[in-house]
Amino acid sequence: MDRIDIWQEGEYKYPLAFGFRPNLRAYLIDDGETRPCMMVLPGGGYAVAVPPEGELVAKRFNELGYNCFVMTYTTNQLLRVPVMDQAMRDLARAVRFVRKNAGKYRIDPSKLCVCGFSAAGHVCASLCDYWDEMTDSNPEYKDISCRPDAAILSYPVITSGGYAHKDSFRFLLGADIYDRDDEEAKYLLDRYSLEKHVRSTNPPCFIWQTEEDNLVPVKNSYLYADALKAAGVPYKHVTFEHGFHGLSIPNEDWKSGNHGEPYTAEQSFALVNAIKAGLVEAPENGADSLLDFLTPWAGPAPEFSPEVLTWPELADEFIKNAWCREALMTVTLRRAESGDMETVWKMQIEAFRDLLDRYQDFDVSPGAESLEKVMARFEQPWTTYYYITAGETNIGAVRVTDKKDGSRRRISPIFIMKEYRGRGYAQETILALEEIYGEDNWALDTILQEEGNCHLYEKMGYHRTGVTEKINDRMDIVFYEKG
Repeated sequence: MDRIDIWQEGEYKYPLAFGFRPNLRAYLIDDGETRPCMMVLPGGGYAVAVPPEGELVAKRFNELGYNCFVMTYTTNQLLRVPVMDQAMRDLARAVRFVRKNAGKYRIDPSKLCVCGFSAAGHVCASLCDYWDEMTDSNPEYKDISCRPDAAILSYPVITSGGYAHKDSFRFLLGADIYDRDDEEAKYLLDRYSLEKHVRSTNPPCFIWQTEEDNLVPVKNSYLYADALKAAGVPYKHVTFEHGFHGLSIPNEDWKSGNHGEPYTAEQSFALVNAIKAGLVEAPENGADSLLDFLTPWAGPAPEFSPEVLTWPELADEFIKNAWCREALMTVTLRRAESGDMETVWKMQIEAFRDLLDRYQDFDVSPGAESLEKVMARFEQPWTTYYYITAGETNIGAVRVTDKKDGSRRRISPIFIMKEYRGRGYAQETILALEEIYGEDNWALDTILQEEGNCHLYEKMGYHRTGVTEKINDRMDIVFYEKG
């Protein structure tokens, strides 16, 4: 099976990689159809990535209609260089990579689910909590969202507190993380105790675990589910009465040790080779001991509730229902009043922050406007501001100018908050405005270098006037009209 590297040459710098780079293996349904995506991350305590939680899961979700990838990410098997946020960044890049190549892999880029087991559940939940902090400096990826559209957390590591699986946090944050009492250690333990950082912008989440989990206390699942509920995030939490940690999909292949090729152990193989080449000090039990986790257990598999086998179907039903609900959330426009303008201004500043950082257009960017300037525009008799809402959530805003003297109506600005982009809301907003004001006699402008925006407007019938305005060495403004 072909390996798909997600980091380009020179981008990945984990010190104990020894030639390893995080990567994907694709499990695609060969029927030419565009399908939702399931990205599977095997667990292993941030020390390894275990094969039983890879291929078996991908093949099961193939049966449920997903094109799938199994991801091998950064781990810290020697307990010498903490992973910190590298695994989360690996996943963020993988999400961007798959979305960028959605056509090649026949993926619907708006239906991408991450599925993590144990410590990989922590990787996935970290991205769900912190997706908007995971920037990417590569121009190929920097404008692509890394927010998953849904997540499955399978017996996940979540909390660093009283119910922690402490070894996972030692491999993640450092062997001495629980022995330290300094401010940095306190900060890290708080930051990666993920139940504390759930927000309303987290994606829908399915969580499952057994009540008898013998390694990661089931309280981890409950803590995260409670946090999702408090934040108003769609979720489903399922626990099964009996079963041990690491059940994956306990079908006949799982029981017989038929877990597929052990490619998820690639970093471990690289470490063994580096130790034998004298590049790094061997662990106490020797280099080959690093591969002991690949040895299947002997004897019959421990007992578990038969219902555990149903978790993929339960997750699939929840995810697809969540996506259907989102698809039905068409936008509506609600006229903003004077008392709303400070909120609109704050949303505007946040929505344009990345563009302002990229183009440094401080004289013209809506992201650099003062509240006073926005209020002055609101007072103009020809100006109307609207909240853009989906369901009951304000997801953006738009300003329309209409002098009613035959001159063109203008849209300036229009913005969708980052967490809601890529779902067609901007197009729906423009259509809604055309229902209010009519389809013809419109004008707007956008940044020439933002090709996605230009494509959207041209798709909706806007044509370039032939006028562009150079703002600085980084950007130009291009002007459009319709009708």
